[in-house]
Amino acid sequence: MPSIFSERTAEYAIVPTLQRQLLSYYAWAIPFYVWASREGSAAAKEANGELYGRVLAVFARRVKTTSKPHVMEGKINVELIEYHYLARQIGIHSIAAYAAVRSLHHLHQEPAMLWLSLTQPTGAAVLEDVRFRAEPVPPEGEVSLQSTSPIDILHISDIVRGIEQHGRLFSYVAAMEAIAEIRASQQSRRTHFLDFLGGYKPVYFFLPPITMFAD
Repeated sequence: MPSIFSERTAEYAIVPTLQRQLLSYYAWAIPFYVWASREGSAAAKEANGELYGRVLAVFARRVKTTSKPHVMEGKINVELIEYHYLARQIGIHSIAAYAAVRSLHHLHQEPAMLWLSLTQPTGAAVLEDVRFRAEPVPPEGEVSLQSTSPIDILHISDIVRGIEQHGRLFSYVAAMEAIAEIRASQQSRRTHFLDFLGGYKPVYFFLPPITMFAD
């Protein structure tokens, strides 16, 4: 089914929505994107030397329309799941995010947003793409999800718990080194022709070492 906007467009809605929710738990939540020659440069490391905390990686997923009104599709690519497990070993928690809207117009308000776990079922022998269908359920407007493999829909408290459980504390320099290490490890595994275009890149959040209060 055709996509109606890109992951980058989805990020413009996902980042402010997630930032507002994270600020219910943290004193600050700084979104950033990583280019080795920008955020990873010596100048950036010097300028951001005071930053210290945990890192969350967020993969935006694009919406695909269907022939049925109000039913949308999406996909969590296996590369994202691989990234999730590589990042967890290093101490970075990661999730996927999906804006459940059928047009750009609906991104101007607070869109129905799904925060999705990238953790696969225990005992899964092979990692593979996970395809899903999302459909708003009236009258509350909540979104139901059917998928080819179980996907947990996360509440913000689940995301914070994952950050606290799986995220280690980084200086800014150490965070850039960890992200570079994940990319290098994933690069060595790549075989798909799209990987030569750079693969899937998350947006990140830098967060304080501790939450303001326990959930």
